Amino acid sequence: MATNDMLQYLEPAASGGLASASHRRKVETFIAAGTITAGDVVMWSIDGTADSMLNVVISALKALGQPLACGVALNSAVSGEDVRVVISGFATANCTNDTGTIVAGDALVASVVTAGEVEVQVAANIARTFGVALEAADATTAQFVNICVYPQF
Repeated sequence: MATNDMLQYLEPAASGGLASASHRRKVETFIAAGTITAGDVVMWSIDGTADSMLNVVISALKALGQPLACGVALNSAVSGEDVRVVISGFATANCTNDTGTIVAGDALVASVVTAGEVEVQVAANIARTFGVALEAADATTAQFVNICVYPQF
């Protein structure tokens, strides 16, 4: 289940390299405990058992931030299927219905407005910062935004 975090390749795609070979990104495979779409922010399932750390669901809304958010889904999955999740590094996250504008460099949290999305962190959020925006996006019209996910575990 654990991925290797050693750097294997650093030449960017613009130089003819295979940038997807590393990116310093860590990906883990979890089991979907519900329907998940690629780009959704996911959180650990909280069913009170040890399997909670094996299963993920779309990040649920929680006032002041969702502290269980653990990454961004790379593929779509339904309950019981494997879902690959970016737990650290570059990811493209859903921001379709959030209000406001995301600016490159903004601290992001799992949305308190729309499940499975990112939004700009505000002072009232008590959940830790989930990541940082790598580009600007008008979240009212854009569907996705490139982000850097901070390691959550």
